[in-house]
Amino acid sequence: HPHTVASPNRATSAARTSSVEGATITRPPRRSINSFWRSCAGVGAPAALFAVSPKEIYVVGNLACPDGTPEGLILSSESGGKTWRRHAVEVHDLGRLTFQCVTYADRLNGWVGGIRTDAEGRTRPTVCRTDDGGNHWRESLLPQDPSTIAIQVHDLVFTSESDGAVGVTLVETAGGPEKETYFVTEDGGRSW
Repeated sequence: HPHTVASPNRATSAARTSSVEGATITRPPRRSINSFWRSCAGVGAPAALFAVSPKEIYVVGNLACPDGTPEGLILSSESGGKTWRRHAVEVHDLGRLTFQCVTYADRLNGWVGGIRTDAEGRTRPTVCRTDDGGNHWRESLLPQDPSTIAIQVHDLVFTSESDGAVGVTLVETAGGPEKETYFVTEDGGRSW
């Protein structure tokens, strides 16, 4: 069955659907996503959205804590966006975590990627994974050269429950141009 992918950043007045290589891509009206997001006090804009089906949707982003630091947020809906449930509370420290991308290989196996900031302000790329439809999540920090800081995690893709890749944008701590690095996994994201 095709995966449905929706873009929360598109300003559209009506839903649009297209098909690319067997996948159905749906961009819903902007108001359907943003009206939900505006109703959540303290929530920043959604960073990414992935729909497993027209009814089953995952949205990731972050909450803004009172001290200004982010707290990672994973929400899901099984009603096409009418009601939402928060996930990943068992990742004991969601503070200083910003989720930026999300994907699922199937209804059970999913991943979210983002940036974790430590107490010294150093940023690390991270991917959290679930194998039970989002009920439980485990975090894996990605390898990183100590002379770099991560500024974005993107292009998170899995072709099966074990094979995947993720892109990370890094910059040298001493300055310099941004560098793109891609990591691959063959064990479902347990190691990269």
